Amino acid sequence: MQNKYHPIQTLSINFTMVELILNHQCCVSLRQHYKYKTTKL
Repeated sequence: MQNKYHPIQTLSINFTMVELILNHQCCVSLRQHYKYKTTKL
């Protein structure tokens, strides 16, 4: 039996997932930083 996905395809899918997670983390950290700044003022 053949695999459903090619290795390259799964790799790209994994990469997009990682990118999404990283972007989400960046957004969260930025928001926290902004909150911190506003509360300090």
